[in-house]
Amino acid sequence: MKLLDIIEDVSLDITYHKHAVEIVNKIVQFFMNSGEYKDYNKFKFSRFGGMKTVYLWISSQDMGINENFRLLITGKDQADFTGSATTFENSDLNCITLVFPNKKFPDGFFNNTQNTIDFCINEITYNRKIHSILKHEFIHMFDNDRNPSIYSKNSDNETTKEYFNNPSEFNAFYHNVVEHLMSYINTVEKSPDRIDELRKMFKITNDFKQTIKLCLDKAPWIATEFFNNLTSRNKQALYKRLYKLYDYAIHLKQQTNESFITEGRDTPLYHSYRDSKYAVTALKTNRMAAKTTQRFWKDGKRRLDNDPE
Repeated sequence: MKLLDIIEDVSLDITYHKHAVEIVNKIVQFFMNSGEYKDYNKFKFSRFGGMKTVYLWISSQDMGINENFRLLITGKDQADFTGSATTFENSDLNCITLVFPNKKFPDGFFNNTQNTIDFCINEITYNRKIHSILKHEFIHMFDNDRNPSIYSKNSDNETTKEYFNNPSEFNAFYHNVVEHLMSYINTVEKSPDRIDELRKMFKITNDFKQTIKLCLDKAPWIATEFFNNLTSRNKQALYKRLYKLYDYAIHLKQQTNESFITEGRDTPLYHSYRDSKYAVTALKTNRMAAKTTQRFWKDGKRRLDNDPE
């Protein structure tokens, strides 16, 4: 397949990124609550598929998440945290695996002790690197669910350059690169009246290259590795996709203003919005009180407020 085939529409990019962030936030909240209330009943230790490796795992249902996956955590003799997303054939079950370096565990290796659970809770609650890994793996999960046939599997024999230029990795790493820009978009959509303040806060400028450099500076280090290892053709494709998102972001003010209430189209709501007295009236009476000098009746006749009829 061609790499350009997986370039998404900006609105889809935002939707999938937002969904990944929502899931990660729910996972973090669940682990935080489990640690605070010492509630460990839903955590399990198991071996899967005849493997010798022991996993600490929990289901999405146990975490109150409306997706079908298991979160698996294990340890290996490796330098840093890593992750993977696996979809089993003939099944709609996905597995998101986090692999911790064995040296990080309090006992020096992964085992089914209370210390292991406490350590995993603390890392998933507070380690931002793990949060980025999880977002990356959930993008993989969404990709596999949408169209598994177009995403090629990674090979153990891949070079670093081949790995980062693999189409299935391109999409997931793109979402790591744009975490800062996506956060800005999401924040503005929640608080459109603060857009000028937020633009300064997030340092979003009219300089595309400067903004993308900022995104890379704030992205996980692996995103920079991804960017530096892209072929010239794939880097061009990345810039094209980044510009679409950037262009959307810097025009958010115009798009948001166009969605505001207008006097011509939404007269009752418009006046309630502009005058808090009418907004309170609307809330108390469960209706929108129109501020106008005229009334309209079922017979279609136009009357003034003082009309005796």
